[in-house]
Amino acid sequence: MPLVVILGDQVADQVFSQLAASIDDDIAVRAFADPQLALDWIRNNVPHLVITAYRMPGMDGAEFVRRFREGPGAAGVPIIVITTYKERSFRLRALESGATDFLRSPVDPYEFVTRARNLLKFRQQQLLLGHKLEHSERSRQEALRGSAKRRLVVLVAEDNRTSQRAIARILERAGHEVELADNGEAALNALDRHTFDVVLMDVNMPVMSGIEATKLYRSASIGSARVPVVALTAADPAEDERVCWEAAGMDACVTKPVEPARLIEVIDQVVGERVAGATGSESITKISAHPKFGAGGRRRRAG
Repeated sequence: MPLVVILGDQVADQVFSQLAASIDDDIAVRAFADPQLALDWIRNNVPHLVITAYRMPGMDGAEFVRRFREGPGAAGVPIIVITTYKERSFRLRALESGATDFLRSPVDPYEFVTRARNLLKFRQQQLLLGHKLEHSERSRQEALRGSAKRRLVVLVAEDNRTSQRAIARILERAGHEVELADNGEAALNALDRHTFDVVLMDVNMPVMSGIEATKLYRSASIGSARVPVVALTAADPAEDERVCWEAAGMDACVTKPVEPARLIEVIDQVVGERVAGATGSESITKISAHPKFGAGGRRRRAG
């Protein structure tokens, strides 16, 4: 339930409380005549909106706003200051202390309710977004922690240098070792030279596409331990999944721009399936021995 705190003298409190209560049916209003008592109470009850008079005994509105902002969870709470003063200096002092909006007294009831409702709605949306971001970050950290349990050697075949750096940064932060290839042919050369735990293969690349490279790799590595290949695609994932999995023998599909938690989740999934389905076979057919790889002047593995 949204909580609105009102500060002012007893007459103002009564009027403003009635107006605040009319903002919404489901709203709680707490009124104070003493700003220090309000600060003490707010310390354990952070409101969604504060409405305060500027002129108060013992502490003016600007000082109240400054002290309120120093409290826990108060940084994003909107504050409306109501003042009878016309001088610009009072408004500037309150703004510098952290006030969000101003109303001149005597207050127009419709303007009061409209501004309060808008600020309250903004605060609720702000809190909702914060919860979503917190959940997303928590999920990302959990995925990274889970992936870091085993250091993987990952081949990233991607022709776009910006995407290369972004993906490599995600993987390195998860504790993995990364090798980069600019196209499908370079990826095949890397697979011929080294052993990888998983391959991230862009579907569309120059020289040789990821689809063609994966087909060739699967054909040349029949009988060896299966290395998972994850497609990277900027196209419609529903369409590309069929192409990737059925036509090329890829194990999963990740859409670009890559979301870190999703990438780590997919890698963990395909690597886990590989471990669960391992047959113990260690015989490896060199890709360079495949006749199509040697055709057209493509480089073979040295030695």
